[in-house]
Amino acid sequence: MARQTNQRVRDVFGESGIAAEWVAAACAGKEAFATAQMAHKVATKRRLPSSHYRCRVCGLWHIASRRK
Repeated sequence: MARQTNQRVRDVFGESGIAAEWVAAACAGKEAFATAQMAHKVATKRRLPSSHYRCRVCGLWHIASRRK
């Protein structure tokens, strides 16, 4: 799935390389899902906590990591 930058990132940095670097740094290694339902379904199948969130940087949905 191709990641898209969030409009807020573009508002701050425009189409510069900084915006692309910010997205890469914030979302590197994380799976991104188009909808909250998709993120919840994958988390449930993997028996992970079903906590998911909308990323402020890329605008897509990620599964939250487990906190100790």
